[in-house]
Amino acid sequence: MVLINVVVFYFLLRYLRGNWRSFLDLRNINFIYFLSISIVQIVFILQNTLFNGLLLRRFNLNLSFSELFDLQVVGNLLNKILPRGGSVYRSVYLKKIHKFSYTNFLATIAGTYIVSFLATTIFFVAFLAWIQVFLKVDVFNLLLLFIVFFLLLLPLFFVPLNFIYLKRFFEGWKIISKDFKFVILLIFFSFVGIMLSFLQFFLVLKAIGLEAALYQIVIISGVVFITTIVNFTPDGLGLREAGLLLFGGSIGLSMEEILLASFMQRIIVFPIMLLTGGFSYFRLVRRRYRQLKPSVIE
Repeated sequence: MVLINVVVFYFLLRYLRGNWRSFLDLRNINFIYFLSISIVQIVFILQNTLFNGLLLRRFNLNLSFSELFDLQVVGNLLNKILPRGGSVYRSVYLKKIHKFSYTNFLATIAGTYIVSFLATTIFFVAFLAWIQVFLKVDVFNLLLLFIVFFLLLLPLFFVPLNFIYLKRFFEGWKIISKDFKFVILLIFFSFVGIMLSFLQFFLVLKAIGLEAALYQIVIISGVVFITTIVNFTPDGLGLREAGLLLFGGSIGLSMEEILLASFMQRIIVFPIMLLTGGFSYFRLVRRRYRQLKPSVIE
């Protein structure tokens, strides 16, 4: 894994070193786009906060919205520094502060993956099929990837848990699936996340002077989603760009435009996550200190 990260970063830095002049245009971007993309990112964090809060309540863990928000922000920041770092931090925090077992945390992760990923794959399969058939844009390989993900996730709705090897991991789905209305609510939040992703990439492309069609934004968002699943570098750095370049012909953008859009999104989002993440981490540490202080005094 470390070797793969090193190779990815090497080729990424090599490209940036030879094409750094292409990114000077970022200095001329209108501030309103920076502000708009930042607002969308904050709304996206709020959406994830509500989503995770609903899941935790299903497991009888009721946290305040501020604590949920802080956990989400710190988790997102850590994911941009270490692959899956946010999940590790949340699991340890919930275990130490709220006695929330690691088994239950894995169950919430299972619920997130099954509900969110299944809803997302259905959406992208339908939309990519429309692009392939009616717009005559070749997205067959990307469509095939989503169909494979869909077929892998679909049996989880019907196969008894006793026949699944990772039984504990999938116990979360058993708890969640008991309430159909709750599942629909989670699917709704997943679709909201997709729409926010569309909007953010639309603004990013608009900021660098590109008039992107809806199908181009769908393809970009689909590639980003795939690289999120197979993520083994910080924030998918290098993987996202490689995926976008791989499907660059379908997107209809040049290599420079694809990389400029991807790095612009990172350049805007990371400072926001760094500032809010640092503040939220301080609040979580202070909250932990307040909870532990009475036991120390005793």
